Amino acid sequence: MKRDEIEAKLKDAVSNAAPDVLEDILRKCDEKKGAVIEMEQNTNKNRGKNKVLRTCAAIAAAAALLVMGVLIGRGTGQAPSAANVAAIISLDVNPSVELRVDAEENVLAAEAHNEDGAVVLDGMELAGTKLNVAVNAVVGSMLKLGYLDELANSILISVEGMDGTDAQTLESKLVAEVEAVFAQSRVGSGAILSQDVSGADDALAAKAAEYGVTVGKAALIEEILQGNARHTFAELAGLSINELNLLAENISLTHVSSVGQASDKAYIGADAAVEAALKHAGLAKTDITGLEVELDCEHGRMVYEAEFDAANAEYEYDVDAVTGEIVWYVAPGIVSGSTVGSSGAESSVDAIGEEKAKQAALEHANVKEADAAQLKVALDRDDGTLHYDVEFVSGGYEYDYEIDAVTGAVLKHERERDEDGNKQQNGTQDTSGGSLIGVSRAKEVALAHAGVSAGEAMEMKAELDREDGRQQYEVEFKAGGYEYDYEIDALTGAILAWDKELDD
Repeated sequence: MKRDEIEAKLKDAVSNAAPDVLEDILRKCDEKKGAVIEMEQNTNKNRGKNKVLRTCAAIAAAAALLVMGVLIGRGTGQAPSAANVAAIISLDVNPSVELRVDAEENVLAAEAHNEDGAVVLDGMELAGTKLNVAVNAVVGSMLKLGYLDELANSILISVEGMDGTDAQTLESKLVAEVEAVFAQSRVGSGAILSQDVSGADDALAAKAAEYGVTVGKAALIEEILQGNARHTFAELAGLSINELNLLAENISLTHVSSVGQASDKAYIGADAAVEAALKHAGLAKTDITGLEVELDCEHGRMVYEAEFDAANAEYEYDVDAVTGEIVWYVAPGIVSGSTVGSSGAESSVDAIGEEKAKQAALEHANVKEADAAQLKVALDRDDGTLHYDVEFVSGGYEYDYEIDAVTGAVLKHERERDEDGNKQQNGTQDTSGGSLIGVSRAKEVALAHAGVSAGEAMEMKAELDREDGRQQYEVEFKAGGYEYDYEIDALTGAILAWDKELDD
């Protein structure tokens, strides 16, 4: 094959398969015969530098193989047979792309999972190419289009192996491949998350389809929810992989491997967030104690959560991580925040204060403050709604109230016997006698079976019921992105039935 023929085919193939590398290849071919090309490849474990010698003839041979692969992919025009698919690889940044490969790591099909993924694949025909070539092309396109850069450098690699395919080995190879692409880019180093999703169940696939994400991204979100039940799947589904990677920094991920550091250069930084909060509070840094700052997400918005004490009062701020705007705050005598209504507009609200919330709960319970022990009042926020949690013990009962922080209305209330006994919740009295195990014990049985601690359980409810002549406790709670339902024998504590499903 003559040089002009090689160049023509290279220009056609490489421009579609690996952006911005054509000129480099042709330049290397122009070097005099016998010259060598020295390439350095660094891994995340810093195993040293490996020098690979390639002659111009080797470059031409590799280019010819690439051209053949691209031409084959263009020439078939046939959908891959499901029987031939040995693995499905998804590459998620915000663009999401899936590659289906056979046992020889030939790409059978490349599919965009969202609009950004379609932009990345535009003009590329990857069917018939080798997997490493396709991965280089896809990641190269993401770099070229700015989906991967110094501000957001995280990518998620997920491998689903089929018919005995060694997914973990393939995962390791792909991580090394992407590391090499990052090393040769202007970004320099990336943050790579990787996982084997071969065991993903139908429920996870359904969740991924519902929110329009890959199974790999859905699996990562579930991992994060296991470590931080404050969030919801819907809230995290719209975040980029870099944002999810930043949220995962304080969580121990069990099934996800991590290489490199997620970039936070798009944000103002913890120091600037604290400065914004202190300026708003009219305080100096020397005035405060117990400072804690953490990057988090509130309703799909990245914020710095800053908490501190000053003059025996507690302050809490949510500061927009990009703009430095005060999103929500708690200060002595006032709580101001953003509550999103049907119009999506934000409005500031002033809370009634802890004293009024306490009195609202005591009045509803018909308990005098002098008769209330272990009285606690704390401001909380659930799905954008501010409320006070009020707890106290009186007359052998434990009381738990949620009081609307703006109106003072009783949102929820619960009364149960202190140290195993009968329970009254929302006006329904349990009068079944002292031989029952009690609500507290029923909760303990359910949590122990689920492997969930009391601190991890949210929206926990337990009440006595009778079914087919048998008394039982119905226990419900949420944890780690799942909803749990238990039926506990009220006399023996035996688990009669239980169910666990994804929290929709």
